[in-house]
Amino acid sequence: MYIPENERSSAVGAAPTPPRLRPRCYSLTLTAPSTYAALEEAVRRWISSCVMSRTEIRPGVPIRRERELVTGNPTLRRTWDQVLQYMKGKRVKIDADYVWGTDREESIKFSTTASPPPPPLPPPAPAKVRAVCPPTTCAPVGPFLPSTHGFKFDNLFSVTIPLPPPFPPITPEYGLCGGMASAALDYFLSCIPIPSTRSAPAVGTPLYNYLFSRLLDSLGRPGFGMVGKFLSWTQRPDTTGSLMSTAEQALGPVPDIILGPISSGAARLVKVDGVQELTAREEFPNIAADLSAGRMVVIGLVYEGPGSLKIWENHQVLAHGITRVSSTVTDIKIYDPNYNSNDGVVIRCESLAGGTRVRCTQIGGKTQKVRGFFRMPYRRVIPPCLP
Repeated sequence: MYIPENERSSAVGAAPTPPRLRPRCYSLTLTAPSTYAALEEAVRRWISSCVMSRTEIRPGVPIRRERELVTGNPTLRRTWDQVLQYMKGKRVKIDADYVWGTDREESIKFSTTASPPPPPLPPPAPAKVRAVCPPTTCAPVGPFLPSTHGFKFDNLFSVTIPLPPPFPPITPEYGLCGGMASAALDYFLSCIPIPSTRSAPAVGTPLYNYLFSRLLDSLGRPGFGMVGKFLSWTQRPDTTGSLMSTAEQALGPVPDIILGPISSGAARLVKVDGVQELTAREEFPNIAADLSAGRMVVIGLVYEGPGSLKIWENHQVLAHGITRVSSTVTDIKIYDPNYNSNDGVVIRCESLAGGTRVRCTQIGGKTQKVRGFFRMPYRRVIPPCLP
């Protein structure tokens, strides 16, 4: 350490004894300043007031005074960074430990016994703003994707739904497909998230009641004209041909649905449009135009054929996009409630006979023949806001 003049050794060549510093040089109590630069200046003034050494370290080498050991001192900086910067304006004590080095070089190690206050509590989390449902304004963000905007459960319901005479009741295997297709479009157009449940809702729950109501809407209640259309298209041939009126004997009321009233016992051939021609002429062009313009369409798919009264083996889906595969082949993208989260289900239609009829197949989920399809009635309903 530096040797005060009044404590120098008089022995020539004798190793000097480190001086005993005055008590005021061991600690400093001060109000913690607002910046490190101010702290360094206060400590430098304090050290300058202590006993100074005027002894040369080596001939020709300038002496290092205590105050010169403050500027840039890493221990003072660490004391500031770890403690004192958090105690601005508070009274604190700084200790100085003088370290005697080789060749009478010295350094000062600063420290403090002060403890910083506990860190401030984090600000309270902002209160969750409950989304307005239904939203006051809505701009649907597309495109529609079954994996995002469709229900997360399959069309699996085990209920029989009675219909007014003369229509047959809806059987359990049909489920609520028309309601699910219409409801998915309701949610998308209303900018309301689809319910997150992955299980089909139980009878009587709000979601079930809503899907049930939308199914009846899609079938054209109160007159249920779409049920009659399913009956008619199911009994029609694939392509235009003749039908014997005497089929009434085997099929009961079906010829009345297709052909209108027929005299009892009459036996004659009647020309009947096939579902491929009806689809190509009355349905496909308008549905394709709507899809190309970004307007989604709920459609009924006819799987069953003549002689079958299982109209509830047919189906309803939501058509949400269209892709031209070739000059004669078109894919209609669908949300099929029987295959939740499947974005790859399409109705592939091939134009035949100069565009006078179409032959269609459903691809994805399950590959099967689609004899024809037609538009189902749809009017948007604000759906329930459900978790």
